[in-house]
Amino acid sequence: MIVILKKDIKGTGKAGDVVKVSDGYARNMLLPKGYAVEATDGNIRSLEKQKAVQAQKEADEKAAAEKLAAELAEKNKDMNDAAFWILDFDLQVMEKLAEGASMPLTVANRTGNNMRVNPEFKAFPISWEVANKADPNGPSNAPLVWTRGLKPSGEWDKNDGVFKDEGGHIAFQDAHVEWYPSLRDENRVGLLRKYGETERTFNISQAIRGGTQNILKSDVGLSDEYEDE
Repeated sequence: MIVILKKDIKGTGKAGDVVKVSDGYARNMLLPKGYAVEATDGNIRSLEKQKAVQAQKEADEKAAAEKLAAELAEKNKDMNDAAFWILDFDLQVMEKLAEGASMPLTVANRTGNNMRVNPEFKAFPISWEVANKADPNGPSNAPLVWTRGLKPSGEWDKNDGVFKDEGGHIAFQDAHVEWYPSLRDENRVGLLRKYGETERTFNISQAIRGGTQNILKSDVGLSDEYEDE
């Protein structure tokens, strides 16, 4: 039987994979436990639609991060160094370099009154996630950027995390940077503060201005170019 996996199954495949398994394994294990669904035409179309939506979401978020990186590079020359955003020990970056791509030198280059995102920079995965539209006068303990792969649970993702699930860095509004194996302490209490409050949280979206919608996103149309104000 051909099925679509709904979760990672060791030795069988990852969530979203279309795989062929024995009828008995499918009927006795995968389907009744909700680990997979039969690969009917309808389910295949639904899977393709979900993948397309996810791919567009990831593309939009990356474009927003690139635009914000260019804006920060305009304000701070040090942040126009692509090495700040692209860490050469990041596995996804290493894979890109192994393909023969050259490490970009800059985030953006000036053309007249405009700053245009460097195409070479756009071609690389960004090692950081960003709190978009941070208030310059916001709380000093509000996160600004953090290494990619941080989940709402306060743990870093073993597949997408720059340091896998070992932890990551967070840079805060007051410019200090800390390493966290997890955003929960030994009692499972959050190590961050909800934005503008004293209550603790382990969810990064609760610790930044605007919540989830302001992580790697922008309310304006995304473009490679913007005019100086």
